[in-house]
Amino acid sequence: MKLIIGGRQSGKTTKLIQESARTGAVIVCAHTSYAKQIMSRAYDLRLEIQHPISYHDLLTNNGIMNRSGYAPKQVLIDDATEFIKFVVRAEVKAITIEDGAIDGLEVHDIGITKNEPPMGGGVPISYVERQMNRPERM
Repeated sequence: MKLIIGGRQSGKTTKLIQESARTGAVIVCAHTSYAKQIMSRAYDLRLEIQHPISYHDLLTNNGIMNRSGYAPKQVLIDDATEFIKFVVRAEVKAITIEDGAIDGLEVHDIGITKNEPPMGGGVPISYVERQMNRPERM
């Protein structure tokens, strides 16, 4: 899993569109209106992607079947924070991610350098990068 971190309007969704065009993975976003905006952005970028689906459609299995009748094998979640809130239906104060689950990290203009902690504290991004580059544990 790749983490794409950034502020509003920093290019995160554009990166998902590019990844979708490259891999064929379906983008999952908050609402069907956002799905239309993402399709429009993909068209502007001249990239061909599958039509994005909403969080609701993913969780209820509506709209995610491809022409052959099978659900997609890969998805790209637009705004994971909102997705978790949608699923949990409560304020999420913290999450954990297994270190081996992260394949890549991209940081988009969030006003910090690689050696500073993210906004609100936490570990420096350089620490996260070091953890991702560690040899696999037995």
